[in-house]
Amino acid sequence: MKLTAPGIPDFYQGSELWDLSLVDPDNRRPVDYDLRRRLLADLAGSLSPEAIRARADEGLPKLWLIRQALHLRRRRPELFGRDATYRPSRSAVRGRTMPWP
Repeated sequence: MKLTAPGIPDFYQGSELWDLSLVDPDNRRPVDYDLRRRLLADLAGSLSPEAIRARADEGLPKLWLIRQALHLRRRRPELFGRDATYRPSRSAVRGRTMPWP
């Protein structure tokens, strides 16, 4: 949801892949940037959805989603910037309101 809301999507450094640590993420842990560069290079190729899903243990589906959303935000800034429209929508849970662009 945070990738589609107006404003700047916020990620903890290193949280672009699965984080199964069961503690709050923090920016003090070392980040394997080489791994992230390699995975992004793989995504820049023409991997099929099946190939991406087959590498779920590496976190590739999450990285793919983040990459796709950020590319969309760059291509269509009018949808996500200061002048973007924003309206809450009703969830199916007891009429509670949840944010959604």
